[in-house]
Amino acid sequence: QDLLQRWGLQEFFGPEFLRHKIDGEMLSHFTLDDVDAEIRALRPDSPARSFHWRKLWSKLEEERAERARKLKELEEGARRQLVDSSGVSGVHVKHDGGAVIL
Repeated sequence: QDLLQRWGLQEFFGPEFLRHKIDGEMLSHFTLDDVDAEIRALRPDSPARSFHWRKLWSKLEEERAERARKLKELEEGARRQLVDSSGVSGVHVKHDGGAVIL
């Protein structure tokens, strides 16, 4: 519900999502085929129109891309952590089998 509010879509999806117990996890599995099915099933009295569904899809894709970017940063950060090399002098480069040895 917070994301819907932030995206300006709360009034169009909020009540229906609550009624059908659609949460963030369920939305994380949402596909473009789901959007197309929802658009085809729109009723004349539905508050969400096709452009609302397209905006929701666009925002979900942005969220997915942002999460993927953050995950990649975390993984790269973990690879860059220093290891305890007390008692050892020199440089060790661990990349595709390459090394610099002094």
